[in-house]
Amino acid sequence: MTFYFGGLWRRSVALLFLAFFVLPAVGTGADPSSMALEGNKAYKAKDYGRARTLFDQACKGGNAPDCYNAGLMFYKGEGGARDKARARTLYGQACMGGAAQGCSNLGHMFEMGAGGARDKARARTLYGQACTGGYATGCTNLGQMFRTGAGGAKDYARARTLYDQACTGGDAKGCFNLGVMFEIGIGGARDKGRTRALYGQACKGGHAKGCFNLGLMFRAGAGGARDKGRARALFDQACKGGDAWGCSNLGVMLETGAGGARDKAGARALYDQACTGGDATGCYNLAQMFRTGESGARDQARARALYGQACKGGEARGCFNLGAMIYEGIGGARDKARARALFDQACKGGFARGCRMLQ
Repeated sequence: MTFYFGGLWRRSVALLFLAFFVLPAVGTGADPSSMALEGNKAYKAKDYGRARTLFDQACKGGNAPDCYNAGLMFYKGEGGARDKARARTLYGQACMGGAAQGCSNLGHMFEMGAGGARDKARARTLYGQACTGGYATGCTNLGQMFRTGAGGAKDYARARTLYDQACTGGDAKGCFNLGVMFEIGIGGARDKGRTRALYGQACKGGHAKGCFNLGLMFRAGAGGARDKGRARALFDQACKGGDAWGCSNLGVMLETGAGGARDKAGARALYDQACTGGDATGCYNLAQMFRTGESGARDQARARALYGQACKGGEARGCFNLGAMIYEGIGGARDKARARALFDQACKGGFARGCRMLQ
């Protein structure tokens, strides 16, 4: 079994969970602040239709944060039909009224072309307004645009500064992206010690890929001490947070007994979880266990199907092993021409044994 090493960029643009901004109540009449309070109560009571109506009314009364809340409900389809065009309008009102979150979400809609025309330059401007307004996610999103050159000039140093600002403001994705820049040396010096600290901040902030990358560093001893037990715990945290690679790498550690007790049955379950989550290496490792009957049922047809999934996901060893099974007629029909094509695919994917099978 092999480990997966390396960090990946993850887009930091995402919609927010509903955030409530409540102005002090000044009376019991139908003024914006009292409607905001009633809207919050209705939302907490899961009376989404009433909450959406109240937030919309509060917005019409000039309460900018509730324009944001109403916009989010229209975007998500909470309390009524989903209406992205209406959400865009409401986010615009929120932004104009000084609600930085509205600027960020409106920027996202312009970037993606949701609810209207796509305009990445406009998105960049809106993320800038959100960042200037103190909304850390806006800084992360603006940093992403400077990193990729979307909507304007590419500027890695500026992206690094914006990710730093976002991270300082508590945005875990900003910490993660800044960590990647320090790890690779994009936009400034490479610093693995700083990288490790940033992935730690991202992980603490709930960013599963931050936990995964930090686990890789602890396992390899990059940027600090080597600690396989800590790596195992971090892969577990990443896996529980929905990161398929975390599940796959934790499975390897359980299978080999690295960083703790050996648990091959647990490894098999984790490979299944990783494969379901889209990790090709998890599919390959699970196929190995089905082929040999390690810690569970032996099923050659299932192994063959899993090698196929691994191969489609870019795992060259999966292509090779699928080719070998098809060549021998194990787990299904024999097809030497198809096997040869798979050996060629494995060879092109960097797996030398595939090349040798073509000679």
